[in-house]
Amino acid sequence: MSGERPRFDAYSYAAVASVYDEIAAFYSLGRIARSKAAGIDAFAPGERVLFAGVGGGADAVEAARRGIRVTAIDLAPAMLARFERRLAGAGLAAETILGDVALHRPATAYDGVDASYFLNLWDAPRARAMLVHLASLVRPGGRIVLADFARPRGGRVCRAIAEAYYRAVDWIAWALGLCELHPILDYHALAAEAGLRIVREHRFPVLLGSDPAFVTIVAERVPACAIAERAARQDAGVVSAASASVGATGSAGSVGAPGAPVVGGPDSSWARASFTLRIRSSSIALPSEGATRASR
Repeated sequence: MSGERPRFDAYSYAAVASVYDEIAAFYSLGRIARSKAAGIDAFAPGERVLFAGVGGGADAVEAARRGIRVTAIDLAPAMLARFERRLAGAGLAAETILGDVALHRPATAYDGVDASYFLNLWDAPRARAMLVHLASLVRPGGRIVLADFARPRGGRVCRAIAEAYYRAVDWIAWALGLCELHPILDYHALAAEAGLRIVREHRFPVLLGSDPAFVTIVAERVPACAIAERAARQDAGVVSAASASVGATGSAGSVGAPGAPVVGGPDSSWARASFTLRIRSSSIALPSEGATRASR
């Protein structure tokens, strides 16, 4: 696969458009709808927000009802038609686009992007590439909402239950040609690598325990200058650590590549994110105009 561009257009939900919301509600006991609704609070009336892979779009309709300027994009005509019927039934208006999120290049950056239950179509490398693209569509300081399966955080039993709960639907969706097989995505890692800072998250457990659960994450696009400043501070920390090592042992020791984080040092997580972003952001390129199409 070396040299090949990744495909983002393989998973259209047209075949399940008429029943998708009902299946999601039954499987999650309503938590998927609640997690989507929670994300709307990240946006203010008058802001321009892109709903990537809008699907049936009940959350996008509610956003439009609140005065948010909605742009909805989806690959599946049946999904977009269902959203448009809901929108018309509520007497609301929004911009709708039938096509490919990966090829979408707005003239003006959005104030926010809602990508709830969208990135889980792909494995981590493709999800990372798509999130980097979505972040590029948002103005600095703008927000991205990511609702999805939550990574388990309970004990061994809770983790086993969460894994079984997730894997069952992952295998079924994969068998129906609706997604790739992959573990629950680590959105903290993906956000950092896309130049995003998580500012808020809320979990929605399915039952009484902590797992399984769904989660709504609100992330903010960090200006490039802020990432560069943090990387510079971390580079300075590496130099200081090397100097201290020389003073203590008489040799520089092994301090790693320039820009590598000092474990436990100041801003180590941000340095790791910025360093990873520099080396990974070009590992999977998004398709050029007209090459492929992507949306849920």
